[in-house]
Amino acid sequence: MSEAGIVYLLIFIGLVVWRIIENKQIKRERESIPKFTLKVSIKKPPADHVFAGMDCFCMTVVGWFNNPDRDEMKLIFMAHDNTDRKKGEPNGFPMLCTQSFFCEPNSRVFSVQQIEESKPELYLPKAADYLYIPCEFLISPYKGKRKIQFTAIIGDEDLIPSRSTFDETQRNKIARISTHIIEYNFKEIGYFENILFRDQIDDLTIELALAMAATDGDLDQSELDIIKNWSLLKTFELDEDKQIEKKKHFTDFIKKTYRRAKEKKLSMSKILDDFNDKATKQQKYEAIDLLLQIIAADNKLSKAEDKLLGKIANKFGLDEKIFADMKNKVLATIGSIETTKGSVEDLLGLKKTMSDKEKCKELRKQYSKWNAQTNSSNSKIKERSREMVKVIADLRTKYNC
Repeated sequence: MSEAGIVYLLIFIGLVVWRIIENKQIKRERESIPKFTLKVSIKKPPADHVFAGMDCFCMTVVGWFNNPDRDEMKLIFMAHDNTDRKKGEPNGFPMLCTQSFFCEPNSRVFSVQQIEESKPELYLPKAADYLYIPCEFLISPYKGKRKIQFTAIIGDEDLIPSRSTFDETQRNKIARISTHIIEYNFKEIGYFENILFRDQIDDLTIELALAMAATDGDLDQSELDIIKNWSLLKTFELDEDKQIEKKKHFTDFIKKTYRRAKEKKLSMSKILDDFNDKATKQQKYEAIDLLLQIIAADNKLSKAEDKLLGKIANKFGLDEKIFADMKNKVLATIGSIETTKGSVEDLLGLKKTMSDKEKCKELRKQYSKWNAQTNSSNSKIKERSREMVKVIADLRTKYNC
């Protein structure tokens, strides 16, 4: 072999050896990356978070964060009460949620689903707090100390859970999964224990919703449809015979209450007193969620509706931050808001008892929240956010912030 041939051979061997070493190094690096892992803790979010100051279930993830060979992935969080579950048994009852934003579509079952970008080498080298869910939002089957298993799943974009589980056609779409069990003391009675008053609470919620719908002097069909759909959801978990019976009850009760609302014969004070006597805090948040859907139905928030909503939240003794966040999500999408000088400040959570310094602090928080949405892809949210930023800026000038 010529001298040049030997040189080329050596270069070739060198390249092969280098490639083998490189592949081994890549393999070692990949093997050193932890698998997709979920950890759940109870803590308060950062000061600039929408749920700041509230005890939350914090979903922390680390490791591989992708769906191999896919450009997009679906990330799903679910939760089950596995307190009484024995090894080898299926998951216990699913956790429910008071906020429709954190539920499976057309259900009260807790589920957060998010589409994310996916890349072959995408991973989280350090643990990242991905999601905060206020503890008060989740409803356990039973009161007291419960072992809640949270599950995080990465799968195909069309992966769809049903009542916090997957049928056979869906399971092969799961790419990564991780679970974590945490113990939490639920102080409110559970949804199974609440059966005694559940029917009464459902009726009271319908009365409350129709009273709110009638506040602006008109009961729109769109508002009535929301109440009907809400009542329909309440029948999904029942046996077929009870489902038929319950649907008939709701139909008759809505018709009767609708007439009473039109005739202004509903006593708001009695409804609220009965609610406070029999409902859990979660049921109160659920009622507020329904009221906000009704307010959004006609794409307008009237002064009367805003005043009544505030009165109800105050009577229920709800957490101000949770209520404000629920309300702001709806305000961002409503086309028209009727306000007076005083009601604008009420709308932003400014109270007469606050000092100027406290008002400025609250206005800074509100400015950050609304300003963050001024570039939203949703045109309604973008327009409303810019309006609110201007209103807040004027108030900051007024109070010398």
